[in-house]
Amino acid sequence: MNRLAKYIIIIAVCTAIFFIGWYFSSIIISIIIAAFIALIGQPIMNLLNRIKINGVGLNKSFAASITLVIICGAIVLFLYLLIPLLGSALSHIGAIDLEATAQKLAGPMKEWNDSLHQLFPTMDKSITLQSMAANHVKQLLNFNIFTNIFSSITTFLINFTVGLFMVLFVSFFFLQDNQAFKKMILLFVPEKYHPNTVRALSSIKNLLARYFTGITLETILITALNTIGLHFICHLPFGLSVILALISGILNVVPYIGPWIGGGIGTIVGLFSIYETGAAGIAGAADAVGLSGAAGLSGAAGISGTSGIAGDFVNIIIKLVSVFTITHLLDLFIFQPFIYSSSVRANPLEIFLIIMIGGQIAGIIGMLIAVPAYTTIRVFAIEFFSETEMVKRLFVRTKEE
Repeated sequence: MNRLAKYIIIIAVCTAIFFIGWYFSSIIISIIIAAFIALIGQPIMNLLNRIKINGVGLNKSFAASITLVIICGAIVLFLYLLIPLLGSALSHIGAIDLEATAQKLAGPMKEWNDSLHQLFPTMDKSITLQSMAANHVKQLLNFNIFTNIFSSITTFLINFTVGLFMVLFVSFFFLQDNQAFKKMILLFVPEKYHPNTVRALSSIKNLLARYFTGITLETILITALNTIGLHFICHLPFGLSVILALISGILNVVPYIGPWIGGGIGTIVGLFSIYETGAAGIAGAADAVGLSGAAGLSGAAGISGTSGIAGDFVNIIIKLVSVFTITHLLDLFIFQPFIYSSSVRANPLEIFLIIMIGGQIAGIIGMLIAVPAYTTIRVFAIEFFSETEMVKRLFVRTKEE
Protein backbone atom coordinates (compact mmCIF):
# COMPACT_ATOMS: atom_id res chain seq x y z
CA MET A 1 0.00 0.00 0.00
CA ASN A 2 1.50 3.34 -1.04
CA ARG A 3 1.72 6.31 1.30
CA LEU A 4 -1.11 8.29 -0.37
CA ALA A 5 -3.57 5.41 0.00
CA LYS A 6 -2.53 5.01 3.63
CA TYR A 7 -3.20 8.68 4.36
CA ILE A 8 -6.55 8.52 2.57
CA ILE A 9 -7.61 5.54 4.71
CA ILE A 10 -6.48 7.33 7.91
CA ILE A 11 -8.44 10.47 6.96
CA ALA A 12 -11.52 8.39 6.07
CA VAL A 13 -11.37 6.49 9.39
CA CYS A 14 -10.93 9.73 11.38
CA THR A 15 -13.86 11.30 9.51
CA ALA A 16 -16.04 8.27 10.25
CA ILE A 17 -15.08 8.34 13.94
CA PHE A 18 -15.82 12.07 14.11
CA PHE A 19 -19.24 11.60 12.49
CA ILE A 20 -20.15 8.71 14.79
CA GLY A 21 -19.00 10.76 17.79
CA TRP A 22 -21.14 13.71 16.67
CA TYR A 23 -24.21 11.55 15.96
CA PHE A 24 -24.04 9.80 19.35
CA SER A 25 -22.65 12.82 21.18
CA SER A 26 -25.19 12.73 24.02
CA ILE A 27 -24.40 9.08 24.80
CA ILE A 28 -20.65 9.65 24.55
CA ILE A 29 -20.86 12.70 26.83
CA SER A 30 -22.79 10.63 29.39
CA ILE A 31 -20.11 7.91 29.26
CA ILE A 32 -17.33 10.51 29.66
CA ILE A 33 -19.13 12.06 32.66
CA ALA A 34 -19.56 8.59 34.15
CA ALA A 35 -15.84 7.88 33.63
CA PHE A 36 -15.03 11.20 35.34
CA ILE A 37 -17.27 10.30 38.31
CA ALA A 38 -15.58 6.90 38.50
CA LEU A 39 -12.20 8.64 38.47
CA ILE A 40 -13.29 10.84 41.39
CA GLY A 41 -14.72 7.87 43.26
CA GLN A 42 -11.72 5.58 42.75
CA PRO A 43 -9.91 6.73 45.94
CA ILE A 44 -13.10 6.01 47.94
CA MET A 45 -13.35 2.57 46.29
CA ASN A 46 -9.72 1.85 47.15
CA LEU A 47 -10.39 2.81 50.76
CA LEU A 48 -13.51 0.63 50.97
CA ASN A 49 -11.68 -2.31 49.39
CA ARG A 50 -9.21 -2.25 52.30
CA ILE A 51 -12.00 -2.79 54.82
CA LYS A 52 -12.14 -6.35 56.09
CA ILE A 53 -15.01 -7.84 58.13
CA ASN A 54 -14.04 -11.18 59.67
CA GLY A 55 -11.25 -11.36 57.14
CA VAL A 56 -13.61 -10.87 54.20
CA GLY A 57 -13.54 -7.75 52.05
CA LEU A 58 -16.59 -5.78 50.97
CA ASN A 59 -18.45 -6.91 47.88
CA LYS A 60 -17.43 -4.74 44.90
CA SER A 61 -21.04 -3.97 44.01
CA PHE A 62 -21.74 -2.89 47.58
CA ALA A 63 -18.58 -0.76 47.67
CA ALA A 64 -19.50 0.87 44.33
CA SER A 65 -23.00 1.64 45.67
CA ILE A 66 -21.58 3.24 48.84
CA THR A 67 -19.17 5.29 46.72
CA LEU A 68 -22.00 6.63 44.54
CA VAL A 69 -24.07 7.44 47.64
CA ILE A 70 -21.12 9.40 49.11
CA ILE A 71 -20.56 11.34 45.87
CA CYS A 72 -24.29 12.11 45.44
CA GLY A 73 -24.54 13.04 49.12
CA ALA A 74 -21.66 15.49 48.77
CA ILE A 75 -23.35 17.11 45.74
CA VAL A 76 -26.69 17.34 47.56
CA LEU A 77 -25.01 18.85 50.64
CA PHE A 78 -23.24 21.41 48.44
CA LEU A 79 -26.53 22.39 46.79
CA TYR A 80 -28.29 22.46 50.18
CA LEU A 81 -25.75 25.01 51.42
CA LEU A 82 -25.56 26.94 48.15
CA ILE A 83 -29.23 27.34 47.24
CA PRO A 84 -30.16 29.56 50.24
CA LEU A 85 -27.15 31.77 49.50
CA LEU A 86 -28.10 31.86 45.82
CA GLY A 87 -31.69 32.79 46.72
CA SER A 88 -30.48 35.55 49.03
CA ALA A 89 -28.11 36.90 46.38
CA LEU A 90 -30.76 36.82 43.63
CA SER A 91 -33.23 38.55 45.95
CA HIS A 92 -30.66 41.24 46.73
CA ILE A 93 -29.74 41.67 43.06
CA GLY A 94 -33.39 41.70 42.00
CA ALA A 95 -34.06 44.59 44.39
CA ILE A 96 -31.48 46.77 42.62
CA ASP A 97 -33.13 49.65 40.75
CA LEU A 98 -30.74 49.92 37.83
CA GLU A 99 -32.17 53.16 36.48
CA ALA A 100 -32.06 54.91 39.86
CA THR A 101 -28.58 53.57 40.56
CA ALA A 102 -27.37 54.82 37.17
CA GLN A 103 -28.63 58.29 38.11
CA LYS A 104 -26.70 58.15 41.40
CA LEU A 105 -23.57 57.24 39.48
CA ALA A 106 -24.02 60.22 37.15
CA GLY A 107 -22.35 62.62 39.61
CA PRO A 108 -19.22 60.59 40.34
CA MET A 109 -18.77 59.70 36.67
CA LYS A 110 -19.43 63.16 35.23
CA GLU A 111 -15.78 63.92 34.51
CA TRP A 112 -15.28 60.52 32.91
CA ASN A 113 -18.36 60.99 30.74
CA ASP A 114 -17.15 64.45 29.68
CA SER A 115 -13.79 62.97 28.71
CA LEU A 116 -15.55 60.19 26.79
CA HIS A 117 -17.64 62.67 24.79
CA GLN A 118 -14.58 64.82 24.10
CA LEU A 119 -12.74 61.78 22.82
CA PHE A 120 -15.71 60.81 20.62
CA PRO A 121 -17.46 64.09 19.66
CA THR A 122 -20.02 62.38 17.41
CA MET A 123 -21.27 60.15 20.23
CA ASP A 124 -24.83 60.74 21.43
CA LYS A 125 -24.75 62.79 24.65
CA SER A 126 -27.29 60.43 26.21
CA ILE A 127 -24.74 57.60 26.08
CA THR A 128 -22.85 57.50 29.38
CA LEU A 129 -20.61 55.02 31.16
CA GLN A 130 -23.22 54.36 33.83
CA SER A 131 -25.95 53.72 31.25
CA MET A 132 -23.72 51.28 29.38
CA ALA A 133 -22.87 49.52 32.66
CA ALA A 134 -26.57 49.38 33.58
CA ASN A 135 -27.41 47.81 30.20
CA HIS A 136 -24.72 45.18 30.67
CA VAL A 137 -25.99 44.38 34.17
CA LYS A 138 -29.53 44.06 32.76
CA GLN A 139 -28.25 41.49 30.30
CA LEU A 140 -26.43 39.62 33.07
CA LEU A 141 -29.54 39.66 35.24
CA ASN A 142 -31.97 38.78 32.47
CA PHE A 143 -34.09 36.16 34.19
CA ASN A 144 -35.89 35.45 30.91
CA ILE A 145 -32.98 33.08 30.21
CA PHE A 146 -34.17 30.86 33.05
CA THR A 147 -37.76 31.14 31.82
CA ASN A 148 -36.72 29.97 28.35
CA ILE A 149 -34.65 27.10 29.75
CA PHE A 150 -37.47 25.82 31.93
CA SER A 151 -40.32 26.75 29.59
CA SER A 152 -41.05 23.06 29.13
CA ILE A 153 -40.43 21.80 32.65
CA THR A 154 -41.82 18.33 31.88
CA THR A 155 -39.43 17.77 28.98
CA PHE A 156 -36.54 19.08 31.07
CA LEU A 157 -37.30 16.76 33.99
CA ILE A 158 -37.67 13.74 31.72
CA ASN A 159 -34.39 14.41 29.89
CA PHE A 160 -32.58 15.19 33.13
CA THR A 161 -33.87 12.04 34.85
CA VAL A 162 -32.94 9.81 31.91
CA GLY A 163 -29.49 11.40 31.65
CA LEU A 164 -28.88 11.16 35.40
CA PHE A 165 -29.96 7.51 35.50
CA MET A 166 -27.66 6.67 32.59
CA VAL A 167 -24.68 8.44 34.14
CA LEU A 168 -25.18 6.79 37.55
CA PHE A 169 -25.80 3.38 35.97
CA VAL A 170 -22.61 3.52 33.87
CA SER A 171 -20.65 5.02 36.79
CA PHE A 172 -21.65 2.05 38.96
CA PHE A 173 -20.12 -0.45 36.54
CA PHE A 174 -17.01 1.70 36.01
CA LEU A 175 -16.52 1.78 39.78
CA GLN A 176 -17.26 -1.93 40.15
CA ASP A 177 -14.67 -2.77 37.49
CA ASN A 178 -12.02 -0.08 37.11
CA GLN A 179 -10.94 -1.73 33.85
CA ALA A 180 -14.40 -1.45 32.26
CA PHE A 181 -13.73 1.82 30.44
CA LYS A 182 -10.42 0.52 29.10
CA LYS A 183 -12.09 -2.71 27.92
CA MET A 184 -14.81 -0.66 26.20
CA ILE A 185 -12.20 1.35 24.28
CA LEU A 186 -10.18 -1.74 23.35
CA LEU A 187 -13.28 -3.26 21.70
CA PHE A 188 -12.87 -0.72 18.89
CA VAL A 189 -9.07 -1.04 18.58
CA PRO A 190 -7.26 -3.71 16.51
CA GLU A 191 -5.48 -6.21 18.77
CA LYS A 192 -1.99 -5.30 17.55
CA TYR A 193 -2.53 -1.75 18.86
CA HIS A 194 -3.74 -2.84 22.32
CA PRO A 195 -0.39 -2.21 24.10
CA ASN A 196 -0.14 1.31 22.67
CA THR A 197 -3.76 2.04 23.59
CA VAL A 198 -3.32 0.75 27.16
CA ARG A 199 -0.23 2.94 27.65
CA ALA A 200 -2.03 5.97 26.19
CA LEU A 201 -5.11 5.46 28.39
CA SER A 202 -2.95 5.07 31.50
CA SER A 203 -1.04 8.26 30.70
CA ILE A 204 -4.26 10.18 29.95
CA LYS A 205 -5.84 8.97 33.21
CA ASN A 206 -2.89 10.22 35.26
CA LEU A 207 -2.69 13.56 33.43
CA LEU A 208 -6.42 14.29 33.63
CA ALA A 209 -6.61 13.19 37.29
CA ARG A 210 -3.91 15.75 38.16
CA TYR A 211 -5.52 18.37 35.93
CA PHE A 212 -9.04 18.08 37.38
CA THR A 213 -7.76 17.79 40.95
CA GLY A 214 -5.78 20.98 40.43
CA ILE A 215 -8.72 22.76 38.82
CA THR A 216 -11.04 21.82 41.70
CA LEU A 217 -8.56 22.90 44.37
CA GLU A 218 -7.85 26.15 42.53
CA THR A 219 -11.57 26.95 42.22
CA ILE A 220 -12.12 26.35 45.94
CA LEU A 221 -9.18 28.60 46.90
CA ILE A 222 -10.23 31.42 44.52
CA THR A 223 -13.84 31.25 45.77
CA ALA A 224 -12.76 31.32 49.43
CA LEU A 225 -10.37 34.27 49.03
CA ASN A 226 -12.81 36.35 46.96
CA THR A 227 -15.62 35.63 49.45
CA ILE A 228 -13.44 36.88 52.32
CA GLY A 229 -12.40 39.98 50.37
CA LEU A 230 -15.85 40.93 49.13
CA HIS A 231 -17.57 40.40 52.48
CA PHE A 232 -14.99 41.66 54.99
CA ILE A 233 -13.22 44.33 52.90
CA CYS A 234 -15.96 45.56 50.56
CA HIS A 235 -18.76 44.63 53.01
CA LEU A 236 -21.08 43.14 50.41
CA PRO A 237 -23.83 40.86 51.80
CA PHE A 238 -22.45 37.40 52.56
CA GLY A 239 -24.76 35.57 50.15
CA LEU A 240 -23.90 37.93 47.30
CA SER A 241 -20.19 37.68 48.16
CA VAL A 242 -20.29 33.88 47.96
CA ILE A 243 -22.14 33.85 44.63
CA LEU A 244 -19.86 36.45 43.00
CA ALA A 245 -16.80 34.65 44.37
CA LEU A 246 -18.09 31.29 43.10
CA ILE A 247 -18.72 32.79 39.64
CA SER A 248 -15.17 34.16 39.56
CA GLY A 249 -13.79 30.83 40.80
CA ILE A 250 -15.60 28.85 38.10
CA LEU A 251 -14.70 31.33 35.34
CA ASN A 252 -11.09 31.20 36.53
CA VAL A 253 -11.05 27.70 35.01
CA VAL A 254 -11.14 29.41 31.58
CA PRO A 255 -7.48 30.43 31.15
CA TYR A 256 -6.44 34.00 30.34
CA ILE A 257 -9.87 35.65 29.88
CA GLY A 258 -11.81 33.84 32.64
CA PRO A 259 -10.37 35.83 35.58
CA TRP A 260 -11.04 39.12 33.74
CA ILE A 261 -14.66 38.19 33.04
CA GLY A 262 -15.23 37.00 36.61
CA GLY A 263 -13.61 40.11 38.08
CA GLY A 264 -15.57 42.38 35.75
CA ILE A 265 -18.90 40.80 36.67
CA GLY A 266 -18.06 40.96 40.39
CA THR A 267 -16.95 44.59 40.21
CA ILE A 268 -20.00 45.81 38.26
CA VAL A 269 -22.58 43.91 40.31
CA GLY A 270 -20.81 44.84 43.55
CA LEU A 271 -20.73 48.52 42.59
CA PHE A 272 -24.43 48.56 41.73
CA SER A 273 -25.20 46.68 44.94
CA ILE A 274 -23.44 49.34 47.02
CA TYR A 275 -25.01 52.29 45.18
CA GLU A 276 -28.55 50.88 45.18
CA THR A 277 -28.85 51.84 48.86
CA GLY A 278 -30.11 55.26 47.80
CA ALA A 279 -28.80 58.81 48.01
CA ALA A 280 -29.07 58.92 51.78
CA GLY A 281 -27.63 55.44 52.01
CA ILE A 282 -24.51 56.04 49.95
CA ALA A 283 -22.84 57.50 53.01
CA GLY A 284 -23.52 54.32 54.93
CA ALA A 285 -22.25 52.22 52.03
CA ALA A 286 -19.13 54.32 51.85
CA ASP A 287 -18.57 53.97 55.59
CA ALA A 288 -19.11 50.23 55.28
CA VAL A 289 -16.22 49.92 52.84
CA GLY A 290 -14.02 52.07 55.07
CA LEU A 291 -14.19 55.41 53.29
CA SER A 292 -13.46 58.49 55.35
CA GLY A 293 -11.50 61.71 55.38
CA ALA A 294 -11.61 64.54 52.88
CA ALA A 295 -13.13 62.34 50.22
CA GLY A 296 -15.75 61.01 52.67
CA LEU A 297 -19.39 61.91 52.89
CA SER A 298 -20.73 64.27 55.50
CA GLY A 299 -23.89 66.06 56.55
CA ALA A 300 -27.33 64.77 57.44
CA ALA A 301 -28.17 64.11 53.82
CA GLY A 302 -25.05 62.00 53.42
CA ILE A 303 -23.64 63.95 50.45
CA SER A 304 -21.33 66.94 50.46
CA GLY A 305 -20.30 68.00 47.00
CA THR A 306 -19.57 66.13 43.81
CA SER A 307 -15.86 65.80 44.57
CA GLY A 308 -16.64 63.77 47.71
CA ILE A 309 -18.98 61.50 45.77
CA ALA A 310 -16.42 61.06 43.01
CA GLY A 311 -13.73 60.25 45.55
CA ASP A 312 -15.92 57.65 47.23
CA PHE A 313 -16.85 56.17 43.87
CA VAL A 314 -13.19 55.76 42.91
CA ASN A 315 -12.35 54.23 46.31
CA ILE A 316 -15.19 51.71 46.01
CA ILE A 317 -14.00 50.75 42.53
CA ILE A 318 -10.42 50.40 43.80
CA LYS A 319 -11.48 48.14 46.66
CA LEU A 320 -13.58 45.87 44.44
CA VAL A 321 -10.94 45.64 41.72
CA SER A 322 -8.17 45.10 44.28
CA VAL A 323 -9.91 42.06 45.76
CA PHE A 324 -10.10 40.29 42.39
CA THR A 325 -6.65 41.48 41.28
CA ILE A 326 -4.84 40.34 44.45
CA THR A 327 -6.58 36.95 44.32
CA HIS A 328 -5.61 36.56 40.67
CA LEU A 329 -1.97 37.43 41.43
CA LEU A 330 -1.91 34.89 44.26
CA ASP A 331 -3.34 32.36 41.82
CA LEU A 332 -0.70 33.12 39.18
CA PHE A 333 2.37 33.12 41.40
CA ILE A 334 1.45 30.73 44.24
CA PHE A 335 -1.54 28.48 43.51
CA GLN A 336 -0.83 27.53 39.90
CA PRO A 337 2.91 26.72 40.29
CA PHE A 338 2.14 24.65 43.41
CA ILE A 339 -0.97 22.89 42.10
CA TYR A 340 0.29 22.20 38.57
CA SER A 341 3.95 21.53 39.41
CA SER A 342 3.57 17.87 38.33
CA SER A 343 1.39 18.57 35.27
CA VAL A 344 2.61 18.22 31.73
CA ARG A 345 3.96 21.54 30.51
CA ALA A 346 2.99 23.15 27.23
CA ASN A 347 3.92 26.35 25.45
CA PRO A 348 1.62 29.19 26.67
CA LEU A 349 1.01 30.30 23.07
CA GLU A 350 0.13 26.71 22.17
CA ILE A 351 -2.41 26.47 25.00
CA PHE A 352 -3.82 29.93 24.20
CA LEU A 353 -4.45 28.95 20.55
CA ILE A 354 -6.05 25.66 21.61
CA ILE A 355 -8.38 27.49 23.99
CA MET A 356 -9.34 30.03 21.33
CA ILE A 357 -10.07 27.23 18.86
CA GLY A 358 -12.18 25.45 21.47
CA GLY A 359 -14.08 28.68 22.16
CA GLN A 360 -14.70 29.22 18.44
CA ILE A 361 -16.07 25.68 18.05
CA ALA A 362 -18.19 25.34 21.20
CA GLY A 363 -18.12 28.64 23.12
CA ILE A 364 -17.39 28.59 26.86
CA ILE A 365 -17.86 24.79 27.02
CA GLY A 366 -15.27 24.42 24.26
CA MET A 367 -12.81 26.58 26.17
CA LEU A 368 -13.32 24.49 29.31
CA ILE A 369 -12.70 21.14 27.60
CA ALA A 370 -10.00 22.39 25.18
CA VAL A 371 -7.03 21.52 27.40
CA PRO A 372 -8.26 18.01 28.40
CA ALA A 373 -9.19 17.25 24.78
CA TYR A 374 -5.84 18.53 23.52
CA THR A 375 -4.02 16.46 26.16
CA THR A 376 -5.87 13.33 25.04
CA ILE A 377 -5.14 13.94 21.34
CA ARG A 378 -1.48 14.73 22.06
CA VAL A 379 -0.94 11.53 24.09
CA PHE A 380 -2.51 9.35 21.38
CA ALA A 381 -0.54 11.15 18.67
CA ILE A 382 2.75 10.57 20.50
CA GLU A 383 1.87 6.93 21.21
CA PHE A 384 0.71 5.96 17.71
CA PHE A 385 2.41 8.40 15.35
CA SER A 386 5.68 9.18 17.13
CA GLU A 387 7.66 8.50 13.94
CA THR A 388 5.56 10.87 11.84
CA GLU A 389 7.41 14.05 10.95
CA MET A 390 4.49 16.34 11.81
CA VAL A 391 4.07 14.75 15.28
CA LYS A 392 7.81 15.06 15.90
CA ARG A 393 7.69 18.77 15.10
CA LEU A 394 4.60 19.43 17.19
CA PHE A 395 5.24 17.28 20.25
CA VAL A 396 8.91 16.34 20.46
CA ARG A 397 9.57 19.13 23.00
CA THR A 398 6.56 18.16 25.12
CA LYS A 399 7.55 14.50 25.04
CA GLU A 400 11.07 15.28 26.19
CA GLU A 401 9.73 17.34 29.11
